[in-house]
Amino acid sequence: MADDKLIFVISQPRSGSTLVQSILLNSDDIKGDLNESWFLLPYLSTLRHDLNYSVYDLRLVEKGTTNFISKDMLRQKVSDFVSDVYKSKYGNGSKYYLDKTPRYYEILNEIKENLPGAKVIVLLRNPLDVMVSILKRWKPSRLRDLAFFSRDILEAPILIQEFLAKEGDNPNVFVARYEDIVLNPQVEFKRMFNWLNIDYQDAYLSYSVDKSPVLGDNKLMTHTKTHTSSINSYRSALNKRWMNRVLNGYKGYLNDRGYNLYEIESDSKSRNWTFKFFLNYHLFQKDLNRDLRRKSLSNIWYYLLMKIF
Repeated sequence: MADDKLIFVISQPRSGSTLVQSILLNSDDIKGDLNESWFLLPYLSTLRHDLNYSVYDLRLVEKGTTNFISKDMLRQKVSDFVSDVYKSKYGNGSKYYLDKTPRYYEILNEIKENLPGAKVIVLLRNPLDVMVSILKRWKPSRLRDLAFFSRDILEAPILIQEFLAKEGDNPNVFVARYEDIVLNPQVEFKRMFNWLNIDYQDAYLSYSVDKSPVLGDNKLMTHTKTHTSSINSYRSALNKRWMNRVLNGYKGYLNDRGYNLYEIESDSKSRNWTFKFFLNYHLFQKDLNRDLRRKSLSNIWYYLLMKIF
């Protein structure tokens, strides 16, 4: 299967990717499952020891592998394998095959390197609304529970922004905003279908499925059409003080990282101790995964404090 038959929908979680997937799959020209495969992550991150965790040293795996086989040959073989799996799964009967997995934000560059002809739909949403949606959907009861989503909150918007700075003009990359989609679905989906060179019908905007996805937004089917109730949801008060404090600290963090895909209001008071605990726990985990010997004493204390809060 040629890689130009593949479509990937990538975003932060809680950004409307299941909605986009459901509407795209209404077309007979696109095959796929209303699900998230996560299939590419282990294969396209083969030489990314920062993304993989193991009982053995993955840096030595990378060194040994690249000594055994060139990166170009490895890339080609992985690409052939990936294409064959999609072909075996879906056959040859459609123009496109769709894989919606938000956390492919981790391997955006690898997708374009290994599957340069693939269509990539990057779905944006205000990161503040994403955080609120995570808080409301998965209801972490304590600060340490939120740390499970730290990469989705702290790394994803920056990785997506960096990818678009490099590939935003690539004709195989399509950028859509969740807010535009729910406010003007006819306009945005017609634009998306035209980009795919597929006929668009307004009837596609109504969606329903027989079963909920195994992975993905299983509450999508509480609606049958797009709605705007989730726009700027971060402005509504959350029911726990620590949640509000983390959200306020998040504003300062995004500005500090140079995030500019959305305008984020912030001031110097946003960098509060609650968010610092969350951020330093995340940094500690990154150090822990990268090299056990790099744990700083201060981050160990943050780690212990997160076990309390």
